[in-house]
Amino acid sequence: SNGMLNGRAHCQYNTGELVVCPFMNNLAHGYGSIYYPNGDYYRRIQYGERVKGRLELAKGSIYTGEFVEGRYHGAGKFAMLDGRIYE
Repeated sequence: SNGMLNGRAHCQYNTGELVVCPFMNNLAHGYGSIYYPNGDYYRRIQYGERVKGRLELAKGSIYTGEFVEGRYHGAGKFAMLDGRIYE
C-alpha cells in the first residue's frame, strides 16, 4: 500500500505487554486492547487522539472513562473493589 500501517496488529513488547489494535494510516483507530503481565486489562476506543476506555485492574478495581497519553484524564468513574465509587 502507501507504506502506512493499516489493519489489525498484534504486538508483544519485551516488557510483556500484548497489544491488539487496528491501525489506520499509522494511527491506532477503533477498538483495541492491552494485556499486562500483572493481569491488568485495558480496552479502548480510539479515534486519532481521543481515547475512551476501561481499565480492569487485576486486584478488581475498574476505571471507565477518558484517557490522555495512557493516564486517567477528563470524565470517568473509578469503581473500587470495596464498593466505593469516585466520579
